[in-house]
Amino acid sequence: MKRIFSILFALALVLSFSLVAVPVLASPANGDVTIVVQDQAGNPIAGATARLLFYGGGKGGYSMTGKATDGSGSATFTAAEIATWLGTNSYNPSSQIYAQPGAKVETGSAYGNVRTVDPTTGFPCILYNTPGGSLAPKPAMSFTYKMIMMSTQPVQTVWDTPSNNFKVTATLADSVSVTPDVTRMRLIRNLVGGQSPAPGGSDDDWYMWNGTVYERWKGIATVNAIAIGSSVSATFSQGIFSDWLDGNKVVVRAEFGVNRTVNGVPCIDDYSAVDIRRPSSYIGRGLSGSTATGTGTASFGPSAGTLTGFSAVGEGSLPAAAQATLPTNFPDGFFSFTITGLSNGQAVNVTIVLPPGSAPTQYWKYHPNTQGGWVQIPMTIVGPPNVIRITLVDGGLGDDDGTAFGTIVDQGAPGGYPVGWETYPTNKVRVFLPWIALLAAIMAGVSLLVVRRRRRAQS
Repeated sequence: MKRIFSILFALALVLSFSLVAVPVLASPANGDVTIVVQDQAGNPIAGATARLLFYGGGKGGYSMTGKATDGSGSATFTAAEIATWLGTNSYNPSSQIYAQPGAKVETGSAYGNVRTVDPTTGFPCILYNTPGGSLAPKPAMSFTYKMIMMSTQPVQTVWDTPSNNFKVTATLADSVSVTPDVTRMRLIRNLVGGQSPAPGGSDDDWYMWNGTVYERWKGIATVNAIAIGSSVSATFSQGIFSDWLDGNKVVVRAEFGVNRTVNGVPCIDDYSAVDIRRPSSYIGRGLSGSTATGTGTASFGPSAGTLTGFSAVGEGSLPAAAQATLPTNFPDGFFSFTITGLSNGQAVNVTIVLPPGSAPTQYWKYHPNTQGGWVQIPMTIVGPPNVIRITLVDGGLGDDDGTAFGTIVDQGAPGGYPVGWETYPTNKVRVFLPWIALLAAIMAGVSLLVVRRRRRAQS
């Protein structure tokens, strides 16, 4: 009997330890929103940023603070957290509140964003609550995203002058495992002198709904694209360059849409691979390079044709006759380039973005062969003081070869900077040297006068 009791006691003890060791998993509460982030192979991505935005309830679209995904690639916004946040931000539960889950992944080699939205309007599509006197959230929801991300490899641009097109190809971090329902590519330009960043907004949060201007960026063209393996490409018309500043940043944004239905409502997972901070995302017809005087980077972009052979030229490289007859100051030095692919005699606008602090009022070229010396080119300021535009004519004003055969050869410089706007140290010394010398002479004279008076007083 004692033996049986001992066995039963031991079994009870083991069972009690087993009950303690096995955790009881709580069921998701109504209103919980879980976001799972994976790569294209289905592997979890830890450290991604899960996002949750709300719209409606008498309010616009605002986001909760993002959460980092754990080792399983998951992050949960609990119903209690959401209810507190909605109340703090004065969302009205008697109205319909919509949720927009999403995620962002950024590594040293790839980046991408996703959000679930209405496929037509781009607004949040997920019904979060049943309108009433108090917040009544829908059942718990979970969203798994297989991220489509762009690699940090530079985008490739091939210009096809005869057909007036150009093809852009971007590299993806992984081959897309599922054929998207929508594949597009969008070009976005920087608005010089545009709106200030939205409060609390970061550079890569520039995009709002359907290309609406937000911060300093705006979509200029969107076309259907083709994704093959780990690349996505699209062809654009060169005509889009007629109304934007070529010297500014133009970003390639690859977009993929995957349809899903949430509680009977059609939505789309809008994947967008873009990072406006990375030069690998930029394209442009123009070229950039350091100035010959060390003031910074200058960008030149034509409204037609393709700019090649860009280089910075110092004053010391000019012919002796040009150096002896400089018409004004040239703090950023000179620039040489060629524009090809034009029709004979075509006029081209060239937008120039100079280093910050530059403030030219004139643009000059030296034409010893075709126009007899220094020639001033008409110039306009099209943004901040450092963004200007000039007009060159194939075979005419501004073309060094003087022949209309579809190519402009140019060497010139922005100049006429007001005193005090010089942006490089050597020029500042040159401007202020006379004043420094005058001040030194005054101080020396005062010192000599003081010494003489002391000697007289001692004698």
